[in-house]
Amino acid sequence: MSTAEFTISFDGEALKDHRIDVRDLAPALLAIGSLFEEANRTLNGEQVETKVQVRATPPGSFEVVLHVVQTLAKQLEGFLIGHQVEAAKNLQGLLFGSGGLVTLLLLLRGRKPKQIASDANGVTLQIENQTIVVAHQVVQLAESVPVRTEIEKVLTPLRREGIDKFEAKERPGAIPTATITKSDLLFFALPEGDEVVEPLPERSWTQAYSIVSLTFKEENKWRLSDGQSAFGVTILDPEFLARVDAGLSFSKGDVLVCEMRSRQQHTADGVRTEYFVDRVVQHRPAPKQFKLIRDDS
Repeated sequence: MSTAEFTISFDGEALKDHRIDVRDLAPALLAIGSLFEEANRTLNGEQVETKVQVRATPPGSFEVVLHVVQTLAKQLEGFLIGHQVEAAKNLQGLLFGSGGLVTLLLLLRGRKPKQIASDANGVTLQIENQTIVVAHQVVQLAESVPVRTEIEKVLTPLRREGIDKFEAKERPGAIPTATITKSDLLFFALPEGDEVVEPLPERSWTQAYSIVSLTFKEENKWRLSDGQSAFGVTILDPEFLARVDAGLSFSKGDVLVCEMRSRQQHTADGVRTEYFVDRVVQHRPAPKQFKLIRDDS
């Protein structure tokens, strides 16, 4: 078992009497616990259990002392276990220490960096004209949706009028290792439109579909139906698209026999599926005639 202590504090005009509404503080403290759990899960999986406890502070002090306890399910080989640095303290440093997650997000200021190199010393990032090197684990934390969600919750009290600053320290009275002001809040929000995406296996098949709607725009998004449900597809067949551009006509009831492919991705919201037509094998116009006499032969 490894342990570490650090303190957090909020400051501002609303806290001049060293009091804070429990409805503001409680969610932040719960989020601190969840933040360490998610950070630990991101870096260690389920092999290590982490919990955060609150320790009482001297009278007159508003700083909250937090006790991080990390229990190993089994002895691990890795960056968190060493002879000089205890695991829990290292985890706390990766979040709130100099060069940790908070430092990186403050440097990024909502911008997306360019990765220049990655080696044993860390990840080299370029932010406009500035180049920095951060630990691989810090990048992992910055890319984790659960971690980013929880650290945003930790800072919720800063949204209240009169609470202007959050600080993290290694011990009461020490120089802050992380300072976040009200104006920094927007840098800790998850970027809009960015998703964590993990590819899933693709599937290919050939099937006939009727045309529900088509488009002549550049993205070539059509809607097809298999007779039970309709869905959007992207047409990728260059020869078929050239025929469409040349004036190939369509009417209600037309059928396309297509070589299809589906691509699934695992996102923060679950599975997302996209459909592609790699090749149109055949365009079958709607029948213009029907048989009046049944042929039973």
